[in-house]
Amino acid sequence: MDDHFIAAIGPCWSNWAGRSWSLFLAPDRIIAVPYSCRESLQLGLRFSVHVWPRDPGEDARALVQRGIDEEALPRGRRFRRYPVHLVRSITLQSNNLANTLAIRKVSGEEDVYAIALHHETDAYRELFADLYPSLYTEMDFPTSSLGRLLRK
Repeated sequence: MDDHFIAAIGPCWSNWAGRSWSLFLAPDRIIAVPYSCRESLQLGLRFSVHVWPRDPGEDARALVQRGIDEEALPRGRRFRRYPVHLVRSITLQSNNLANTLAIRKVSGEEDVYAIALHHETDAYRELFADLYPSLYTEMDFPTSSLGRLLRK
């Protein structure tokens, strides 16, 4: 079996933006990698006062294009692991404040991630639909042209 990740998305937030994440996607698993405290602070500065030049998680996500596997992810962090066979559903929900991605496990646990870059939502929709078609659903996305215009 190929252990390489297919794609990586982020930044995402959880805990009312108290925690920042990158999500690494493979056909058989999703790994949520938290930002370090320093990276979270840098990301916060980037979004709030525009003083940090770029997303500090960008470099790790870019490694997916080189074919990295789980061994290449940053050490010393508490990953959230979602083996696909233990996931009940993956739902992307449109929201006026921040679109969210909810991963529900068969155990009943759920983790919700807010998508930090709203304009990347459509790419995420396509990616999750392609990678996890039997698990993926969408909620509250407008279907009419007027609805899409008003939601932006």
